[in-house]
Amino acid sequence: MIPLSLTGSPPRCSAKRQRGMMTVAVLVTLLVAALLAAAFIQSLVGHLRQVRIAEQQQQSFWLAESAMQRALQRLATDADYRGETWNVSPELLGGPDAGLAVIRIEPTTSPQPGTWIRVEARYPDDPVHRITHNRERFVPSAS
Repeated sequence: MIPLSLTGSPPRCSAKRQRGMMTVAVLVTLLVAALLAAAFIQSLVGHLRQVRIAEQQQQSFWLAESAMQRALQRLATDADYRGETWNVSPELLGGPDAGLAVIRIEPTTSPQPGTWIRVEARYPDDPVHRITHNRERFVPSAS
C-alpha cells in the first residue's frame, strides 16, 4: 500500500512538483541574469560610442586649429595663397583615420581691408561618420 499525504496524494507527486518549481525558479533566475547582462552590454556599447564621438570631436577641433595655423603661415609667406584642400594622413594624425581640411582665403575691403581665413575640418574623412568643425579668422591688411 502507498502511503498518502495529508492531501490524499502520493508523496512522489509533491517531490515532482518541488522539482518543477525549482526548474521554474532556475529559469526565471537565468532570464533575469541574461536581461541584466544585456542591459549592461547595451550601456557599455553606448558609452564606447560616446567616447569615440568625443574623441572625433576633439580631433576635428585640433585639425581645424592646425589648418588655421597652416593658412596663416602660408599667407604670411605667399600673398597669392588662396587656400587649399588639405588631406591629412592617419599617420600624421596619429590615429586610424584620415582627416580633411578645406581652407578658403577671401580678401575683403569692407568694412576694412584684410583677409578672411575660413577653415572647415572633417574628421574622420568619411561622408557618413564625420565630425565637422569650422573656424574663421580675419587678418587685417598691413598698411
